[in-house]
Amino acid sequence: MNIHDGHIRPITRDAGARPLVDVVIEIPRWSFLKRGSQGDIDFVSPLPCPFNYGSVPEYIGLEGDLLDALVLGPRLPLGTHVRVPAWGAIRLMDRGLSDDKLVCSVVPPSQLELQRVLGFFQFYAKCKALLNALRGQFGRNACDGWCDAGSGSGSYEADYIEWLTFSDNAQAVVDDVNRIRHHPLVPGRIPIYGYIYDVATGRLVEVPAATEAGKAV
Repeated sequence: MNIHDGHIRPITRDAGARPLVDVVIEIPRWSFLKRGSQGDIDFVSPLPCPFNYGSVPEYIGLEGDLLDALVLGPRLPLGTHVRVPAWGAIRLMDRGLSDDKLVCSVVPPSQLELQRVLGFFQFYAKCKALLNALRGQFGRNACDGWCDAGSGSGSYEADYIEWLTFSDNAQAVVDDVNRIRHHPLVPGRIPIYGYIYDVATGRLVEVPAATEAGKAV
């Protein structure tokens, strides 16, 4: 985004020149519930979110989570998948980590909408600083204004990584435990357990079938 004489203007009004992103809505407009990318409730806000808020599954932000995005316009149901142009990005710092937000809209945002978005995130940064302090989490919290969508968080580098994903996480754990259980260098008296790390909660979830497969013999 460019700022001239106090006015915020998109770099281009041509939607065809804007990067198109696929956004999954996690917080419908005017919702009080802040949800994570896995759908779990993070916290209940004292104020409703004035935008549709979600993430872009194909991109990872600089803080290591899915890239955040807001979609202007009418309220969209939870879980909606929408492909929209990104008209810019808001640069945020959360506990010293970059936490940029893509600003998306089917049509070019108006001057008033851009001002409201910037004002909201300036207020949001102050609230997040207070919340982080209460949680004992410190670091710089601030809204550093607009940047072009192409220079915001996220990277195409993930397109060139073979992630070797599993179609069935639990079965993959069972297979790994079986492989270890039957290895000649692993004594049978040693029990082996299998867990899945839940990235949303930070908890280890035991896989019962893996525990059964790895019991001592």
